[in-house]
Amino acid sequence: GTHGRLVHEIPLVGENPYDLALRPDGNVLAVANYVGEVDGLATSSTIAFLDVNPDSETFLEVLGWIVNK
Repeated sequence: GTHGRLVHEIPLVGENPYDLALRPDGNVLAVANYVGEVDGLATSSTIAFLDVNPDSETFLEVLGWIVNK
């Protein structure tokens, strides 16, 4: 369509994803998320690290999290 096409949906990478960064070797994708409501000027956030190496046993699984509350 106009905005591309859905090729795969990955559950549980976080709420409201807004930015992505790929590790230089191309094996891990960082997904930055806003979590919940904005409180004044602050909001909670998370970064999920997703395995995007198709040869890995954990392909398309979340490897870990950074949480800011």
